[in-house]
Amino acid sequence: MRGRTFLKRALVIFAVCLAFGVGVWTGSRSQTLQEAAPAQTEPPQESVSVQPEPSAPAVVEPDKKPSAQSTPTSGFQAEAVEQQLKTKTHLYKNYGTWFVFLVVENTSEYTLDISVDAVARNAEGRLVGAGQDNIPAISAGASVVFTFLFDEEPVEVSYEFSIKEEKWFVPILQDLSYTSDPGKEKEILSVTNNGEKVAELVQGTVLFFVGDEVVGESTAYFFDDDYELKPGKTLIREMNCWAAYDSFEVYFSGWAE
Repeated sequence: MRGRTFLKRALVIFAVCLAFGVGVWTGSRSQTLQEAAPAQTEPPQESVSVQPEPSAPAVVEPDKKPSAQSTPTSGFQAEAVEQQLKTKTHLYKNYGTWFVFLVVENTSEYTLDISVDAVARNAEGRLVGAGQDNIPAISAGASVVFTFLFDEEPVEVSYEFSIKEEKWFVPILQDLSYTSDPGKEKEILSVTNNGEKVAELVQGTVLFFVGDEVVGESTAYFFDDDYELKPGKTLIREMNCWAAYDSFEVYFSGWAE
């Protein structure tokens, strides 16, 4: 039990650092971002939708044997699965930081572990930043968002993906549901675990839009003191946006053992 608690604490520290920083297929893509007008104190005045592409971040691999529910299947071909992913990119500036959001929809029949490495260049082609992100246990049919932060405006972002069939964790994204109540400069998000398994380290990200432009972002954790969202339980968090918005999208990550 102490070992399990230590692992969860280590994963939480890893997740927080990222937020505020079997076949395997690695593919690379390059996308040119249109110029976006920054928004300083308030959300960006312009956001950019890019033609995304997957790449690969780092994962914390637990010291345990694969779960029976997540054992890879013999028919998995990573290159073919990569071609089935649907991607979309959004660019958002808040103060001096540029956020690149890469939305990935898993349209395959497999539960995936996806890592993405991102490299950003400016209009002159000079490197201005690099980042990585990883999301394990992405359920078939689920959409997730990878987040990269840069301190200079990226005009072109290249992604490199590493895609594996999940072998360590059990998917739970398909068991999560939410309702949202609008508040003053925020959405109040209620997230419920409708499954039979304990969901661990559940993170929710909300992107706020005016039309197709991202004007705000908010991330929160939906777990208790045990780092769990237990079956049948609902947790409520405030997701703030300081700019006016007309729509929003919600994305989750998390897993079960």
